[in-house]
Amino acid sequence: MSADLKVLAAVLAVGAALGVGACNEDKTANKAPAAPTASEKAAAVVDAAKDKAADVAGKVADKVAAVKEAAAPKVEAAKEAVKDAAANVADKASDAKDVVVAKLEAAKDAAAPKVEAAKEAAKDAVAVVADKAAEVKDAVAPKVEAAKEAVKDAIAAAPAAPAAPAAPAAPVATPAPAAAPAAAPAATGDNAEVQAQATTQGLAFKDGRYRDKDGKPTPAVTKDYKVDWATWQGFRRYHDACHVCHGPNALGSSFAPGLGESLKTMDYETFFGTVVGGRTVNRAGTTYVMPAFGEDRNIMCYLDDIYTYIKARSNNMVDPKTGMPAGRPNGREDISPEAKKAAADCTG
Repeated sequence: MSADLKVLAAVLAVGAALGVGACNEDKTANKAPAAPTASEKAAAVVDAAKDKAADVAGKVADKVAAVKEAAAPKVEAAKEAVKDAAANVADKASDAKDVVVAKLEAAKDAAAPKVEAAKEAAKDAVAVVADKAAEVKDAVAPKVEAAKEAVKDAIAAAPAAPAAPAAPAAPVATPAPAAAPAAAPAATGDNAEVQAQATTQGLAFKDGRYRDKDGKPTPAVTKDYKVDWATWQGFRRYHDACHVCHGPNALGSSFAPGLGESLKTMDYETFFGTVVGGRTVNRAGTTYVMPAFGEDRNIMCYLDDIYTYIKARSNNMVDPKTGMPAGRPNGREDISPEAKKAAADCTG
C-alpha cells in the first residue's frame, strides 16, 4: 500500500471515530428528562403560592399607605370643622340663653305692677265683701231674733196639756237616762235613737233643732247613721242648691272648696256671714267668687239645716266613727212642730 493510501485510511479511521462520538452525543441530548416527584410538585406549588401572596401583600400595603396618605388631610380638616361647629353651637346656645333670661326678666318686671295691683284689688274686694257680710248679718240678726221670739211666744200661747195624775212613789232605783225635751218629736223608732244620741252628746233641743252648749246648731247622728231632722233637711237642701259648685257630699270640686274640709276650722258665724254676704278669694292668680245669698229664701230659710249637715260631714272627716259619711242617711228623726212652723213662717 502506498503512502497516500495509508494517509487516506488513517483519515477515514479518524472520521469514523468522530462520527460515532457525534452520534452518541446526539442520542444523549435527545433523551427525555425524568418526571418530577409528588413532593417536588407540592413544593413548587407552595413556593409559587408564597411568591403570589407576598406579591399581593406588597401591593395591598402600598395601596393602604397611599389611601392613608391621601385621607390624612381630609380627616384633619373634618376634625377642625367639627370643632368649629361645636364652638359655633355653644356660642349660639349661650346667646339664646341670654335672650331668654332677658325676656323672662322683662316679663317679670312688666307683670310685677299688675300682680301688685291684682293683690290690692283682691284685698279691697275682700274688705268690701267683709263689710257687706257684716251689714247683711247685722240686718238679718234682728229678723232671726224676732223669729225666735215669735216661736217662743207661740209656744207660750199654746194651751198647756192637763197635768197627769201623780204616780205613786216608787222605790229609789238607778236613775234612768234623761228623757228628750218635750218639744222634740215623739220618742219612738228612729226618733228615740236620735234623741238618745243627742242626750249622749249633751245637746239641747231648742227652736226645732239640737244645739250645743253655746247655742250653735249641732248634728245628732247615731252609730248606724240615722240623723236628726235638721241634718236630714240640710242633706236635701245642700244637694238641691250647693252641690253644683261645692260637689256632692261636701267634698268640693275643681272650682269651689269642699265645705266639709272648710268646717274643720271655720266657725258657725263665719260660715253664716260668708253665705249671706258672699266672698272673693284669689288663689295662685285665679279669683274665686262666692255669691251672696242673703236675700235668697231658699237658702236663708234652711241655712242652719245646711250648716248642720255639712258639720256632720266634717265631723266624719275628722273621725270616721262620728258624724255622717258620704251618701244618704240610713234613717231620720221626724220633723218637730217648731221646725215645721219656723220653715212655714220663713218661706211665707
